[in-house]
Amino acid sequence: MKMALILSIIFLVSFAQAEETLSEKAAKHTNTTVRAAKKGVNRVKEAVCMEGDLKCGAKKVGNRLEEAKDATVDEAKAIKEKID
Repeated sequence: MKMALILSIIFLVSFAQAEETLSEKAAKHTNTTVRAAKKGVNRVKEAVCMEGDLKCGAKKVGNRLEEAKDATVDEAKAIKEKID
């Protein structure tokens, strides 16, 4: 009886740990998908920009900076989660 209880506890703990890992993977995948969607929208807006070279170039630079910031923040969160 004790052995069955111990095995049940071990199973539940390992299952809970696996569940946590799956949710972390899903969150990371979601962040990647959202970033890719934003990047695609930015590229389309840049392609159809007709406000002049200087304004379009400024928007392009702004988009790249925002994309880099988002990627850095997501990576920092992932590293922090690994540490915790």
